[in-house]
Amino acid sequence: MLTLIVFIAYYVVTRLFAPLLKRVRVERAMAIASFSAVLVPFLLIVTLGGTNIARDYPALESLQDRIQNSWQLGFVHLAEVAPVTLFTGCGLGCFAYPMDYTPMAWISVPVDNFYLTTYLMLGVPFLVVMAGMFLACVKSDDRDKLLLITLMNVYSITVQCYGPSFATIMMGYAFSDTFLRGVTGWQRRYRGAAAPA
Repeated sequence: MLTLIVFIAYYVVTRLFAPLLKRVRVERAMAIASFSAVLVPFLLIVTLGGTNIARDYPALESLQDRIQNSWQLGFVHLAEVAPVTLFTGCGLGCFAYPMDYTPMAWISVPVDNFYLTTYLMLGVPFLVVMAGMFLACVKSDDRDKLLLITLMNVYSITVQCYGPSFATIMMGYAFSDTFLRGVTGWQRRYRGAAAPA
């Protein structure tokens, strides 16, 4: 529902209020602003951790479970089993569905957040990847990708995006040009040996 609300707001702002020439700048600004969604789990853990919000608002029971368990337990388990992995990461597939087929399945918990899960997999090097993802917004003029970045950042607050393959494909496509320096002037550098004159 939150993603749908953001899409409607995105559509209204970019189609109705932004002139055609400034539309890309508005879409880029919205994509950049969507990275604030990365902070949502941390803010909710700090502000609502240890409280029983489901008692007063039963519809928020799933959110409470994410705040109390899902978003935190991956870090807790790694700190107990192998503390160094909090910095180095525990490898691809860790705290995603492939982990259920390994001897570490007993500590597996559903970390329902794309960025937290990816950090658990890659560790501190993921911060470099994330910086590249952020810079992709700054330099991108592709309106479709800017829309996808905005929507996927909001969607991935409570969804891991590794189980459903469509979500993984959408994340991959949205950030596919993250580390390109530019797309103009591409040329093939290595060709077959030139025929002798």
